[in-house]
Amino acid sequence: MKRNTLYIKEKTAKPSRKVKASANFGNMQFDNGWHSDENEQNASLKQKLNYQNQTIAKLYEAINQSESLFVITDTNSYIEFLNSRFTKLTGYEQDELIGKSLHSGINALCNLLENPGIKDALKNNKKWRGEYSLRHKNGEKVWLYGSLSPVYGKQGDCSFVLVGEDISEIKHMAVALTDREEKLRDLIEKLGEGIAIIDLTYDFIFTNNAMTEIFETQHLVDKNLSEFIASPDEMKRIMDVAGKLNPGDKAVLETSICTLPGKKRHVSITITPQTDSKGIGFTGLFCIFKDVSQLKELIEELEAARDDAHKAYHTIGEKNLELQRINEKLHISETRLSELNAILLEYIKATHK
Repeated sequence: MKRNTLYIKEKTAKPSRKVKASANFGNMQFDNGWHSDENEQNASLKQKLNYQNQTIAKLYEAINQSESLFVITDTNSYIEFLNSRFTKLTGYEQDELIGKSLHSGINALCNLLENPGIKDALKNNKKWRGEYSLRHKNGEKVWLYGSLSPVYGKQGDCSFVLVGEDISEIKHMAVALTDREEKLRDLIEKLGEGIAIIDLTYDFIFTNNAMTEIFETQHLVDKNLSEFIASPDEMKRIMDVAGKLNPGDKAVLETSICTLPGKKRHVSITITPQTDSKGIGFTGLFCIFKDVSQLKELIEELEAARDDAHKAYHTIGEKNLELQRINEKLHISETRLSELNAILLEYIKATHK
């Protein structure tokens, strides 16, 4: 690897000749300038040189042992340095990538240049910060959050330092949570019941598709529940019930709503209070709405039919009593007729003698 050379002038009255001094640390090489030969060099310059070497060694070890990933390029985007964290995260050894260009299409960095922000930063020598990914030797994506920073030399030439923190686990958790959220949302949307979250002012902040059908409006979010409840007294009753609930409680009540087209519907509302992360402060209400209009109509029809049946039963009972009285009269009449028949027979017998 080509070593950059830095020269330091010795502040002495005597002319001095320049001697290059370099230090090697791991896979990197550092040149710390020049010094006069042993006879001309004074103790102060030796001390400074030793201090610089120690500082460089500490910096190298700090970067190499850092939990953050580091990649350093030269002015032509060729990789000059990778720290051990890079090796751990990608499975690539340093000697497999050092000297390769970021633009060479190597597997480890192929995802890097697919990032529009990084491509723009490399092209225009700009700073960039955000999420990016590398590719592990086994083909898996490694997600990082970090920055790409230009480093300018004295001649205006620009190299880059890429830094990153491993967020793969967080990313995988986020993806899993997103999948669960989508499945839950899909399940909620398929339910025939209306699901709604209402804030403390009774404004809708979330509704599913079933709520759209129940309330017959496409835009429920940010509307207030009181706009749909049939009367102010009924809204006050709902607020009183909800206000008495404790964390973990739930209440079920029935009420009437007026949809925006002006249609009246009967609904059942199951109300559960929502609390903050500590489970103390109330943040709103989780509500399940069921359209019970048809059920209500059916119940009313059944009640009406029951009343009719009850009336008919009483009517039949009264008629049965009347029939019973008629039967008794007929029985009396039959008895009297039999007696008359007997008398008539006696009379006939008597007259024929």
